[in-house]
Amino acid sequence: MTEDIEGGLSADKLARLFDDFGDFNIFKDSQSSFFMEFFYLELCTVPSQTVEEFISKVTAPELAKQLGIKAVVPYMEATKFKAHNRLEY
Repeated sequence: MTEDIEGGLSADKLARLFDDFGDFNIFKDSQSSFFMEFFYLELCTVPSQTVEEFISKVTAPELAKQLGIKAVVPYMEATKFKAHNRLEY
């Protein structure tokens, strides 16, 4: 995707905002949310190589404002779509 969709950022524009942090896949969830799956964190940007440090860096007030970030959570804490409650796991 290279064009903005209904005023939201395209996936490639989102990816460019985070390219200093490492290598990842990005999946748009909605016009205002997306998932990032990192398979490499850049050592000079995230020295501890932990998700917690990554989150603290991207939610730092100056960077969060620049990137337009409202919230960042690990996948296990993310709101997930559930179509119905008939499936039990």
